[in-house]
Amino acid sequence: MNRTHWNTLFSKLGIETTQPILGICTDSRQIKPGDVFVAINKGSLYIGEALHKGAVYVVSSHLSTHDAVFHVDCSVVWLGELAELYRKELAATVIGVTGSVGKTSLTQLLYYSLQKFGKTAATYGNENSEIGVALTVLRAPLDAKYLIVELGISKPKDMDYIAKIANPDIAVITKIGPSHLARLGSRQGVWQEKAKVLHYAKYAVLNKNCRYCKQYEGHDVKWFSADEYLENENNVDRYKAEAYAAVNAVSEILGVQSVFQGFCWPSSRLTTVKHQSGAVIIDDCYNANYLSYITALKYIRGASFKLVIVGEMGDLGESSQHYHQMLAYALNEMQVDTVILFGKETKCMLHMVMADVICVANKQDLSTLIQQYLVPDATILIKGSRHLKLEEVLP
Repeated sequence: MNRTHWNTLFSKLGIETTQPILGICTDSRQIKPGDVFVAINKGSLYIGEALHKGAVYVVSSHLSTHDAVFHVDCSVVWLGELAELYRKELAATVIGVTGSVGKTSLTQLLYYSLQKFGKTAATYGNENSEIGVALTVLRAPLDAKYLIVELGISKPKDMDYIAKIANPDIAVITKIGPSHLARLGSRQGVWQEKAKVLHYAKYAVLNKNCRYCKQYEGHDVKWFSADEYLENENNVDRYKAEAYAAVNAVSEILGVQSVFQGFCWPSSRLTTVKHQSGAVIIDDCYNANYLSYITALKYIRGASFKLVIVGEMGDLGESSQHYHQMLAYALNEMQVDTVILFGKETKCMLHMVMADVICVANKQDLSTLIQQYLVPDATILIKGSRHLKLEEVLP
């Protein structure tokens, strides 16, 4: 974006600038000369560092006497307002991706496929909240043909805020599951919050196998289903099949062909590693909810010896015990041989799992225990919510 564009947008938000602006940054460690540093939360402690590294301006909700620092009521809100203005400048078709499972993988698969047909931008990593969505939009080149924005929510009104920023032309909902129930209350509450994105989009891309998605009665719906890729559910991963089907649906709307060959799936999402001991490690440490656990368990059901490290599922509120006990039933149905429980929310499962069960209190003990199971013919699934960071115990 050239200087004139930035100056115009800043002026619309009440900030008059004269110096050339090259970019927007919220991390003082990543400041480059010519950037504007938006100080969020404790970011105000690093204003001096940002200016020293070459930031031409700083936007902060903390008062400062420095001439290059502009004061706003809330720097997060200001960042969102800037992104909303910038979104109107974009020529790109914007695709918003939300749902309880598979958002990041689908976002990256869409990026891989669509960038074959024009300049494409997408969410970095899991920057899908109010700050991440704003930064994703602001990083998109003005001449991008496609922009894929991952939209994550955890409480009421989250989607109102981020969907207004992204203003997607196409909205994709992967699936609705029991996630963030602590503040959204129920799956219906999750659906109602996520479905708000559909009010912005011209086209809706919805999962035919999700009963909540079937509630939508709007026009211009493109339905997708993993079934078109599942020849044998015992050896084909439904998680990947749904992503392929969703990309096909989006590609059909855009009038392009889907491109899957050569795509590398994101790490820690059902990533299979053959350990030197002969054991197979299934790394699914990125996150966990009930639906993703069921998918992961199906992934290992044909193994001769199954060990599952069950990290707790977070942010379930009063429903936590219910869904952890449901997971215990699923482990029994899958005839898992050994289960290692990690996290206080898993304690309710202790006397419900029929396999050999071990409770572990810390990661050091967990890492040591895993070593005992690194033997030929063992398949070890390691999974848990993001806050546990179970990738730290991978052998």
